[in-house]
Amino acid sequence: MRIALNRAMDCAAFCYLALLALPTHLHASTAKVFGAWDYALTSDDSGRPSRILARVRGEAGSALWISCSRVDDYDGGTVKTVVAAAVTQKAFLGPSRAKGRSTVTWIDDRPPEIAYWTYRDRSGQLTRDEEVKALVASLAKAEKLTIELSNYRLETHNVTFALNVSETQAVVEQFTRDCQSMTNRES
Repeated sequence: MRIALNRAMDCAAFCYLALLALPTHLHASTAKVFGAWDYALTSDDSGRPSRILARVRGEAGSALWISCSRVDDYDGGTVKTVVAAAVTQKAFLGPSRAKGRSTVTWIDDRPPEIAYWTYRDRSGQLTRDEEVKALVASLAKAEKLTIELSNYRLETHNVTFALNVSETQAVVEQFTRDCQSMTNRES
């Protein structure tokens, strides 16, 4: 009972903080829990999705966040989405240059992949659309994700996430569907 209550309070706090970080012109928010994953979707006044946040906790207080945000042009013509993945953790990493630092990810027993992540304080962020989408897609069947972050002295810190395949697959499918719906005018 206590664990369930703590989990519910944690999800409520996540959703509340996610809502506080959103612009005030957003209208509605929906929060879901997919097992270990927290998922929040906000919509604008017309009911179209405008921002998605998904989070899973890892070891030692770390968290993996994936996000998708709709960006509208002022002329009302072009709509695009911006996706990102981030890892937050307790150790201080320090800032990186604009290019970022080489960061290694391992998914299950697959070969490691290297990408440039931008660092700030206690987080690392992957912002290149294709790399984020590839990471999210590869999580769908993953049981374990390990990300090797590095601090400003280039000392490495491994962060591991134990994933439930069915829960993660449900999050990836929902995230992909909701993110794609942001660019549809008829949504």
